[in-house]
Amino acid sequence: MINNELVTFIEKGEYHKIKVGMKKNDLLKEISKPLITEPQKKSYPEILFYGSLQVRLRESIVTGFTVDLTQARYNDSFLIDEKISQKEILSFLRHKNIQFVENTSFSIEGNLLLIIKDHHNLGFSNGVLTVFGV
Repeated sequence: MINNELVTFIEKGEYHKIKVGMKKNDLLKEISKPLITEPQKKSYPEILFYGSLQVRLRESIVTGFTVDLTQARYNDSFLIDEKISQKEILSFLRHKNIQFVENTSFSIEGNLLLIIKDHHNLGFSNGVLTVFGV
């Protein structure tokens, strides 16, 4: 079953109240200090690491985030506990009439990348959700 946080991501592009455009101070209030911070450079965003979650910022504004379910860490509150199948996600998208496209440039055997709404991405490997983000 698809958990509420993932449903919110699919429908609104938010995950654990993190959304593109929010200020860094608001992000830190919502989810606390990161485990690791990589500072912004000229052509490279600041990146905050929270185990499976990476948040990208420019000028202290969130420009994107990725949850990599293959990068699980002990006590990682951003993980999804159960494996979610590609079939389940596709069924949910169709049931909710959410339009999506398959990114054919990512067509490696056994992998699938779906792009939904405003460039929200869902990545699958061998029929299981492994990564998602904006």
